[in-house]
Order: sequence, then C-alpha cells, then structure tokens
Amino acid sequence: MILLLNRHHNKKNVIEAIDLLHRYGLHNINLDMMYGLPNQNMENIKNDLKIIKSLDISHISYYSLILEEHTLLNNLVNQNKITLPNEDLIGDMSDYINSYLSSLGFKQYEISNFAKAGYESKHNLIYWDTNYYYGIGMRACGYIDSYRYQNQHTLAAYMNCDNFIETKEYISLDETMKEFFLLGLRKIKGVSLTEFSNRFGKSAFQVFDLQKWIDKKMLEVNEDYISFTKRGINLGNIVFEDFV
Repeated sequence: MILLLNRHHNKKNVIEAIDLLHRYGLHNINLDMMYGLPNQNMENIKNDLKIIKSLDISHISYYSLILEEHTLLNNLVNQNKITLPNEDLIGDMSDYINSYLSSLGFKQYEISNFAKAGYESKHNLIYWDTNYYYGIGMRACGYIDSYRYQNQHTLAAYMNCDNFIETKEYISLDETMKEFFLLGLRKIKGVSLTEFSNRFGKSAFQVFDLQKWIDKKMLEVNEDYISFTKRGINLGNIVFEDFV
C-alpha cells in the first residue's frame, strides 16, 4: 500500500515522529489520514482510529481517496487489477470516522477536517474564505487584488530578477464568486448569504441555481447560511461538478 500511494513512511514512523514532537514541547500537531483505499475495510478504519485516540494531537485531516490521472494506483484500478471499496462502504467509513472523532472531542468544521476547540487551521481558512494572502519565497503562491501569482521556481531567479513573480493570473468576478461559493461549501457551516451579497452586490440565488440542490436535499438553508445536508456532504462532488 505504501508503494501504491507513493508514500515512504509507515505507521511506526508516524507514531515515533509524534512522540518526538511531544518530547520537544510541540503539541499543536495535525495528522493526515485517508480512507477508501484498496482492500481497506471497516476493521482497518477502527484500528486506525484507536491509534489516533492514543495520540495527543489537536487536528486531523481525514480525506477520502481521489484517484489522480497518470498515477500507478489509477492505472491499476482502470486495468481492474485493484478494486476500491464501493460507495456504500465508503459512506459507512465516513459516518464512523465522523462519529468516533466527535466522541474524542474533535469538531468537523470542514468536509475533511476535524479540530479540537481553538485548533481550526487558520492557514486553510484563509483559502476557504477566499481571502487575500502573500506568497513569500521561491515557488510560493499568493492571491492579492484579484490576481493569483506564483514566484520564480529557482533561487537564482528569485534573488536576481527585477520581478520575483513568474506567473500571474487575473481572477474574474465570475470566477471569484464561484470560488467563494465552492470553497465556502466545504466548510460545515457553509456560506453566509449576507456575506456573499455584501461582497458581490448580488444574491447567491441570483447567481447560482441553488434551489435545484435544495429540492434534491443536497443543500439546505439555516438562517443566514447555506450548507450541505448530511447526504450532500457524502455526494458533494456531484454538486461541485455542476458549478465547474
């Protein structure tokens, strides 16, 4: 499995790394996990969560496997040499993960992210709220004044050129509205309809065909926020594809 996923560490390495961080006084730790992997079953998920319970960490990113083109795993699946868990099992895994992490004091604040109180990722929330940010250093990316940019890829170019930015792309108003809504839907609380109107001068219902997804029980409105239903979270890619 390690080779299939192009990973070079194992469970023992992770536990030792977290122990080392604790011994040096570092306790604000995130753990990245995945489910929906080849040959993975509920017993595997339960065993992983028991290990998580034994670790003193404050944030967990728990991602469902997404196959990427031109990867070994994707090729093996397309050649029917490897079988992935079916959608029902993946849904059961997701429900169990959410329930178990909740019992440990983790709050799901984004589709794939869980945090103990006060430990939500400020870094990622900047992206999900589509706020501006600076990219500092070679290859770093930034987003300022409706422009998304990436710095020079080599140290020599970054240090010696008149302009350290290598590529720059203007993000139109339509794209900005779409990104604001799509990334906002990733957050469990959803998108503030008032904030959308204040920011863009239009109602989200004027810009997007949201009623269709509300009627299909994929989205719901709670006071000022529109968000995924539980069913919508599990089938969120269907909604996202409609916007893309």
